[in-house]
Amino acid sequence: ELVSTNHERAYVLPGKDGPSGRTLRLGLLPSKDPSLPRTANIIRRRSHAVWRCQTGEELLNFLQEEFPQLDVGTLVSKEQAESFVSMQPKEFPAPQFVRGLHMFVKEDSGAAGVALLGDCIHAFPPDIGQGVNAALE
Repeated sequence: ELVSTNHERAYVLPGKDGPSGRTLRLGLLPSKDPSLPRTANIIRRRSHAVWRCQTGEELLNFLQEEFPQLDVGTLVSKEQAESFVSMQPKEFPAPQFVRGLHMFVKEDSGAAGVALLGDCIHAFPPDIGQGVNAALE
């Protein structure tokens, strides 16, 4: 039986327990359009075993072992698996921060104001662009 999801909700599908740093989770992002396919993100270090899969078949076997609750062969085609292993993994940039903020305004200008929106206390990955959305809410 396939996993059924609501297209407007985000989900995390945990893999089986494994050695620390090896366990996979699939993150499914929400979509307003239910006709669009749901993508599942894998965010792991470059040294993780998933990135060492060389063929689509090897990837499908790996994912089936990691996610025994899913019928991976039904959810991921051989063509999609081949496409995945042919890509180069990307890395997020190093986190950045500012130690202080200063604003200089002419004392008698009659206009001064600052609006500072931050998004530093949540777990949104930087690739989905939801940090500023959360700050605005």
